[in-house]
Amino acid sequence: MSKSAEYFAHADNCAVLGEEAVSVPARRSYKRMEASWRALAEEQRWLDGEARIIVKFNLRGHRRNNYVQRRRAERTMGSGLAIAAGRFD
Repeated sequence: MSKSAEYFAHADNCAVLGEEAVSVPARRSYKRMEASWRALAEEQRWLDGEARIIVKFNLRGHRRNNYVQRRRAERTMGSGLAIAAGRFD
């Protein structure tokens, strides 16, 4: 099992525990842990060369990293063309 798959498994476990939590603070904690594990898993995917970071700009002009949009951009524009076309910086 790859590191990223292990981290995604931890995130899924936190999601289940969050749904089963009886108190609101516990539910919030599990949601934060889930988000942290997912971010770590995506970072590990990038480090392993499985994913590429795509930087987009939000409405205020600030840059933000977006791992999730990678496959959608590749499907619509072809691999690597999204960056070459200047749509992502």
